[in-house]
Amino acid sequence: MRRSLSLAAMVLATASATALAPCARASDAAAAFAPPSGPMRLTRMVIRPLGDGEAIVATRSYRVAFVAMPGGGGWRIDGVLVETTIDAPPRLAALAGIERKRRDDAMFPMRLATDGTIKEAADLGPRDRAAIDAAVEAARRQLKTPAPGDLAFLAQIRAAAAGSATARWPEALFLPGPLSQRTERTFALPGGGEGTVLIAFTRSGCCGTMQRAERKVTTRMGGMDQDAIERWTLEPEGG
Repeated sequence: MRRSLSLAAMVLATASATALAPCARASDAAAAFAPPSGPMRLTRMVIRPLGDGEAIVATRSYRVAFVAMPGGGGWRIDGVLVETTIDAPPRLAALAGIERKRRDDAMFPMRLATDGTIKEAADLGPRDRAAIDAAVEAARRQLKTPAPGDLAFLAQIRAAAAGSATARWPEALFLPGPLSQRTERTFALPGGGEGTVLIAFTRSGCCGTMQRAERKVTTRMGGMDQDAIERWTLEPEGG
């Protein structure tokens, strides 16, 4: 029988999964990176299935521009959040409200190496983690018998407050050309035992950079699978 996981374990799994994000390297790309010159619309959709046919879907769009660094020192991506949509079941309305207010554009400016791989993102800086922890705990109390998927969403909100260490994007996200890669790693669980993180990353693109990409992170522990799916698209602004 599948058993529910503690919130602490889900937080650990979330942090472990996102910390493993750079699973695709520059050597995976056959085509040369050549970013567009005009303004672009970068959209990231995060899907967190709740295991009962429902899901939390967070979609954020950013207006971005690729800027060449002086002296051939790589690239900089400037960006600003322009649109946020959060879809969630009514029972998670309070938590969806917290997620909806989170700007989540402090990763810009983002630094790219000369080959287009993500080199560094701006420090997300301090967060009001105490306030977020209090809101998460209040929501947990409101969910008298929370489903494992609900706990996972609470864990994702709490992990988001931890900063950039738990929100790393794939290193080879913006490279052109097709890519399909799968990695698997284990991590220790609180109280003993091990969990497994499976990461599947795919990318397609042409004309010098990525057009579409997807990362699926499956966390396996305690007899339960928990998925998180991220999808990115990059297209001309207004197109």
